[in-house]
Amino acid sequence: MVETDVHPTRAVRHKLSWADRATLIAAVLVPGLLGGVQGLGNFLVLPFMKDFGAPRGSVIFLIEVGTLCMYLTIALVGRILTMVAPWLIMFVGALIAGGALLLLSVAPSLALAAAGFIAAQSLGLGLCGLIASQTIVVRRAPERQGTVSGAQTVALALTGVALPLLVAPQIETHGWRPTVAWCGVAVLALLPAMIVLFLRTRSEAAAAGLDFALDERSQSDLPFDEAAPSSLEILSAPAFWILMLAIVPVAILAQALAVNIIPFYAERGVGLQEAGYVLAAVGAGAAIGAIAIGLIVDRVHPAAVMTGVAATAVLGTGLLSLQLAPPAPIFVVMMGSLAGIAPTLNVAVRRYFGKAGYAPVVGLVGPFLMLSAFSGAGAGWLRDRLGTYQATFGILTILMIISMLASLLLLTRPIRAE
Repeated sequence: MVETDVHPTRAVRHKLSWADRATLIAAVLVPGLLGGVQGLGNFLVLPFMKDFGAPRGSVIFLIEVGTLCMYLTIALVGRILTMVAPWLIMFVGALIAGGALLLLSVAPSLALAAAGFIAAQSLGLGLCGLIASQTIVVRRAPERQGTVSGAQTVALALTGVALPLLVAPQIETHGWRPTVAWCGVAVLALLPAMIVLFLRTRSEAAAAGLDFALDERSQSDLPFDEAAPSSLEILSAPAFWILMLAIVPVAILAQALAVNIIPFYAERGVGLQEAGYVLAAVGAGAAIGAIAIGLIVDRVHPAAVMTGVAATAVLGTGLLSLQLAPPAPIFVVMMGSLAGIAPTLNVAVRRYFGKAGYAPVVGLVGPFLMLSAFSGAGAGWLRDRLGTYQATFGILTILMIISMLASLLLLTRPIRAE
């Protein structure tokens, strides 16, 4: 069974020790630092075209394959996490990511270069990413899951901001191969050590003479009292499909907005520099929203938070469609609320499917989120077909109404006591 007849709205909160805090900080930093691999691909398009004589479309396609493969890896990792310790999966992922970047730096052909980047992104980020680190949080400090998930979202965003400032000058000065090699060395030097020191369980740490892991709650890799649900049980649960109807439209809208804000302003005669100010404000709003909603969802029914996020999106896309308000503040508010969907999803999965069901359920969510990878291009295609962004926002409003109704329906589903 994946549901119970309990309707709690507040989890029991325990005082965290310093070792628990160190673990949660590491759970934020490790995937945040490795998340820079995904942004690294943006800087490799032109060098690959020049060095390998490849057309732009082929290079971009090969780089985007890594994102699609990452979602497939997440689905597999979700099931593996029911059998293997999360820290060990992250350790392997960090080694693969660092090694793949080193392979990429010496690749003599586009095929090997693409294979290195795809492996670093799909296997590295898939294994040593959010699902494994969140599984550690779920088992060790579930009452802080939303807060940690929000912090992870911010860490990934900050990586995306810092990477251009660090990587672009290095590529211009030293070339892309040494820069990628340095990234690989940095991954191998930092991440495995952080994982071994801070993300292992007490029993394993004690065996290695590391006594800072604390109480029984720190034994995050011990078996659960209940068995993890099978994939068939998860897919047979109405709560899973209602959750998908609530979450996937939000992910689609977030990506569609992120990609189309600059084109939206460009067709209104707003230059790139001016639009950049809006993007900066949107980024700040997203960071604030992720942290704020993460804190809220630890204390409030996750379906209620989903309903609020969807309702905000319905209002925002509706105002944009009808041109009833200035677009800039709408973008900032909407993206701020949409950024909170990651912590909300993570907490919702745990509350509806339990700690044992968290990893396999999130794994199955991954392939559905692949739809969001195409939403930016899809929104642009709709604008070209319909003639205006206003009509496109109208369609997105309908999509968000579906999300809001599904979130309201999810409120009627029983969640688990903790």
